Amino acid sequence: MPEENVKEELNPAVVMQEISKLPGAPTEDQIKSWKTEYKAGIFISAMDAEEVYIFRPLMRKEYKAIQQEQAELQAKAQQQNIPIPAGWFEEKVIATCLLWASQKDALELKGGSVEAVLEQIMSRSNFMNPGVAAQLVVKL
Repeated sequence: MPEENVKEELNPAVVMQEISKLPGAPTEDQIKSWKTEYKAGIFISAMDAEEVYIFRPLMRKEYKAIQQEQAELQAKAQQQNIPIPAGWFEEKVIATCLLWASQKDALELKGGSVEAVLEQIMSRSNFMNPGVAAQLVVKL
């Protein structure tokens, strides 16, 4: 297997130790509280040493509520002949699922950060392309 395809498993304790060095980082108690509150799990993503995100999956009820809100927004926008704000869905999902971010100002992020975090949230929420989904099925 080529070296670039090897995924190193990270020790959660080491990751949390590194995150604790960031300004405003969540405490160990806060992490435990999130784990209790969000049974589907919490996840951490580090784009680099200064750009770190802690998020949770989007639940079905939340997804349906966002879809309903988007449909209402589209209807209103159509009536008023105005466009829906670009990135509305992405921002709504991230606002729902993001528990903590090291970078608070979206304008200070790298260009693809929002899309990358959205993709990670959607992936951990079991949204995947049909080919991947088909590979997860096993005949008994």
